[in-house]
Amino acid sequence: MIIFGTKKLKFKKGETRKKKHCKVCHYDSKWHLISLWTWFDLFFVPLFPVSRKKLLICPMCEEYAIKVNVENKNEIMKQLEVEK
Repeated sequence: MIIFGTKKLKFKKGETRKKKHCKVCHYDSKWHLISLWTWFDLFFVPLFPVSRKKLLICPMCEEYAIKVNVENKNEIMKQLEVEK
């Protein structure tokens, strides 16, 4: 029996300098920039990445997020304090 699937891993890359308002939980906080990796795993061991997304996400509810893409990348990066 072979057990395979996917696993999502989150890595925090930074946060906004100013507080932003969440439309879902209505809380004002500094939002987090995360990299969300989806990995193919075999027997619960991640083997290789399938996809990667960058998201600006509300840390309170983690339901509302803004996807970082080519159109809005420069605007979002100006708002961030990036962790090294």
